[in-house]
Amino acid sequence: ILNTFYFAFGSVAVGVPAALVTAAIIARSKYQAFWRTVYWLPMVTNIVAIAYIWKFVLADTNGLVNRALGVVGLPEPNWLTSPSISMLSVILVAAWMSLGHNILLFLDQSYYEAAEIDGANAVQLFRHVTIPLLMPTILFVLITSFIAALSSFALMLILTEGGPVRSTTVTGLYLYDMAFTDLRLGRASAAAYVLSAIILTISLVQLRLFRRGGVEAH
Repeated sequence: ILNTFYFAFGSVAVGVPAALVTAAIIARSKYQAFWRTVYWLPMVTNIVAIAYIWKFVLADTNGLVNRALGVVGLPEPNWLTSPSISMLSVILVAAWMSLGHNILLFLDQSYYEAAEIDGANAVQLFRHVTIPLLMPTILFVLITSFIAALSSFALMLILTEGGPVRSTTVTGLYLYDMAFTDLRLGRASAAAYVLSAIILTISLVQLRLFRRGGVEAH
């Protein structure tokens, strides 16, 4: 459970702000259609294929990242086999995967021209125009991304198989192992009920937030 919440909070904390900033930059670009396509590509690519690509990129030996670090004389971490950073690596991959979807939700430039006429710079536009306009969307993306992260397991299954030392074993992967590897269907069912209850609770919080002014107030 702790690993599950670590992954959920981490992927949301990294992915949502990154998507918001990137969307603000793209909204001011002349090549918005091109960048929309580039960032959307991971969303239409099979998650297993993406996981295997990143497994190759982050490999301890002959991985592209470690090769690049070695060329400039920097240490070469064990991205997927070190208990201290393996979860961080999975979180970064998950945040990258969700970037395109969240960027498309955040893209909105309807009021930029009026603000620019008033003399607003890029930072002021982002702070006083982008964030207030997108607050309902930001709340929606935060909650739905967190719920999606709670039920995620495919990345861990491919990248780390839950290791090392179960440091990346989340509830979804635990369910998979219990049901299909150990054939302990009763325990897997019990864990599924717990995960469902957690997701249901968060969904109810979302509905309460939407209906009682959390979104309408903005």
